[in-house]
Amino acid sequence: MRLKEILKEEMHGKLICLKVDSAARHNRHILGINVQYAVGDKVVIRTLGMIQVKESQTATFLKSKVMETLAEYGLSVEQIFSVTCDNGANMLATVRKLKHELELTLFEKTDGDDGEEGQSAEESKRDISEELCIEFQERINLVRCAVHTLQLAILDVVNKSNESVKSLTDVAKKCKNVKYRTFFEFHTASYPPVWSQTRWGGIFKMVESFKDQKVFFTTLADQFPELDLSSLWTFVDHYYDAFKPLYICTKKMQESHVSLPDFYMAWLMATSEVQKVTDNPFVPALIQSLRTRLDALRHSRAFKMGLFLDPRFNYHASKLFTGDEKEEIQRYITETWERIRQLEPTSTNMNNESLSGSTDEFDQYLTEMFGGSMDTSIQENATNFLQQVKSLDLEPRQNHNYNVWNHWLRRKTTHPELHAVAMIVLSTPSNQVSVERSFSALGLVLSNLRTGLAEETLANILMIKLNKNLFQKTIQSVYNWKEYVEISGDETSMIRKAKDRNAGSVRNLVTLRRIVKPGPGIKNHRNEADRIGNETHFAPHLTNNKQLLENLREANGSIYAANKGVMKIVAEGSTKLQPTCNPDAIEVRNVELIPELAVNLLKTGFEVVNPSGKVIATGCRSNELYKLEQKSSKAYACSPRITAKLWHQWMGHLSFGSLAKLKNLCRREANEIAIQPRWFTGQ
Repeated sequence: MRLKEILKEEMHGKLICLKVDSAARHNRHILGINVQYAVGDKVVIRTLGMIQVKESQTATFLKSKVMETLAEYGLSVEQIFSVTCDNGANMLATVRKLKHELELTLFEKTDGDDGEEGQSAEESKRDISEELCIEFQERINLVRCAVHTLQLAILDVVNKSNESVKSLTDVAKKCKNVKYRTFFEFHTASYPPVWSQTRWGGIFKMVESFKDQKVFFTTLADQFPELDLSSLWTFVDHYYDAFKPLYICTKKMQESHVSLPDFYMAWLMATSEVQKVTDNPFVPALIQSLRTRLDALRHSRAFKMGLFLDPRFNYHASKLFTGDEKEEIQRYITETWERIRQLEPTSTNMNNESLSGSTDEFDQYLTEMFGGSMDTSIQENATNFLQQVKSLDLEPRQNHNYNVWNHWLRRKTTHPELHAVAMIVLSTPSNQVSVERSFSALGLVLSNLRTGLAEETLANILMIKLNKNLFQKTIQSVYNWKEYVEISGDETSMIRKAKDRNAGSVRNLVTLRRIVKPGPGIKNHRNEADRIGNETHFAPHLTNNKQLLENLREANGSIYAANKGVMKIVAEGSTKLQPTCNPDAIEVRNVELIPELAVNLLKTGFEVVNPSGKVIATGCRSNELYKLEQKSSKAYACSPRITAKLWHQWMGHLSFGSLAKLKNLCRREANEIAIQPRWFTGQ
C-alpha cells in the first residue's frame, strides 16, 4: 500500500511515541496502534495498524504484534521513545516486554563493538551489566494514559457499585418507558442519559441531567411515585459540586494532543478547584486519590523531562525538583539528544563524538611531539549544549496559559539541540484518546450490515480512513502522471487517460476526468469554468463530422478509447443541435473533432425506461439544466445516496456499466427503472 510507504518515509530517522489499546466489535478483537511525532512545527498522529487478533491477548503476543507492525514500516525498537497505554495489566506487561527487547538489542550491539576481551574486561562487564540493563530499559518511557488514570481516581471515591449511583441509574432507565413520554414531551424535558463504562464522565452526565431538571423531576414524582428522587437530591448536589472540575479536566485532556506538561497543569487546576468545595463529603477522599494517582504518573523519564523543559514549572527558585533530580533529568536530556543524533547523524554539525568527550592524554602527547593544537569546536559545542541544559532552571517563570510549544519553536535557531529534544518530549502523548477514536471509526465501518468484511479489507479501509490527512499526498503518488497526455489550449489544459476496466467491453469511450487550469486573462477557476460552458459537464463532446462544426480552430492532442487505442484530436469548434423535447436549438461548445471516431457523442437529453423497455419519462437540457419532462403529476423516489454530484457525472458520456449502477439505485413504486442518455448522431 502506497500509504504505508509514505508513512515509512515520514518516520525515517525519527524517535516515535506509540499509543496502544485494544477493543472488540462484533466478536472481532482489534489491536489499535497509533504513532505520534513532530513534523515541522506541528504534532501529527498517524495510525500504523488496526490489527485483528485471534489469540489470547497476553503480553508476549501483544509485544510480537507491535514488533511486526514496526517492521512493516522499517522501524526498530530503538526508535521508540515512549509507549502510552491504559492501566491494564496486559498492556503494562507489553511495555515491559518491549523494554526487554530493546535491552537485548542494545546488548547485542555492545557485544559486537567490544570484540574480544580479556578476563578483566569480562569481569568488569559483569559488574556493570545490571546497571546497563536498567539504563537500556528506561530508554522506552512508559506513559500511563492520564485520562484513564483520572477516571480511576474518580472511581476510587464513587464507583458503579455505589447505592446512590445504582438508584439514579434505575430511574434513568425507567424514564425510557413509553408511559412517561407524554409527560416529558409536554414539559420539553430531556431524558437523563444512562451512563456506560466505556464513556468517560458518564456518571457525571447522568447526575448533571437530574440536577439541571430538578424541578421537572420533582413534579414528575408527584404523578409517578416510582420515580421519586427525594432521598437522592443531596447526593446529586454533592456529587455535582465535587466532580464537575474533574469532568471539565477530562474534556480538556481529550483534545487531539495534550502534552505531558499540559496534562499536569490541567490536573493541578482541577485539584485546586476541588479543594475550593466546602462541606462536601466527597472532597477529602477525592483529593487524596488525585494525589496518589498523580504520583504514579510522575515516575516516567519523559514526564520529568517535559516539566524540566517547561518554564511554567522549571524556573529560577522553583522547588519542583531537588538538586539531585535536576542532575538526573539533565542526563536524561543529554541521552535523548544522543539518540536523536544516532538516528539523524546529519541533523547538526556536531559529529558522532560523545557530548561529554574531551582531549585525552595521547592527544596531548601528539601535540607535544608535533606541535599545533586540537580543534576544540566539538568540545565547545558540547559545552554550550550542557550549559544550555543547566541554564533551564534559571529562566523566568511564565504564567499557566503560556504556550510552551511555541516557546521552543522560537528557539530553533538559538538552541537547535534543545529544540530537537523538546520536539520529542513535548510530542509525547499523555493519553491514548486517538486510539479510542479509531475504535469509534471501527464501529462505523464494521457496522451490523458489514460484519462479513474480510480481515485485510477492514484493515485497509481503516488505514485510509484514519490517515485521511495523508490521502491527498498518496493520490498524487499513486499514478505515474507522466504517462498522461496533456492537451493545451487557449483556455484549458486537460489531462486524460482511458482505462478499460472491463476487457470484454469495447463499445464505449471512457474519460476519467477533466482538469481545469487557468488560462490567459482568467481571474479564477470559477470564471474560467463559466467561460468553458456548463454544457460540457466536464465530459467533452466528440464528433467525426467536420461539417457539423462552426468557429473551427486547430487543436492537438490525443484521447484513449477502449476499442481504438489512441485517436488524434485535430480541431475544436461549436455546433447547434435541435432536441426533440425543446423548440430552441442548443449551442454546444468545445466539440472536439476526431476523424477516427466511430460515432458522434453529443449529449442532448435522457430517457427513463422500466425493465420491460418502456419509456416512462424523458428529459432534456434547458437553460443549462437537465429537466425531467412531466405532463402529469407523478412522484419519483430515488435513493438518498444519489447526490447532485452523482447526477452530474451520470449525465455525461458514461459507460453502460455506470448506467447499470444507476438502474440498480433508482426505484419507482418498487419497480426498477433505468435512465439512459439520448444521443444526437450526426450523419
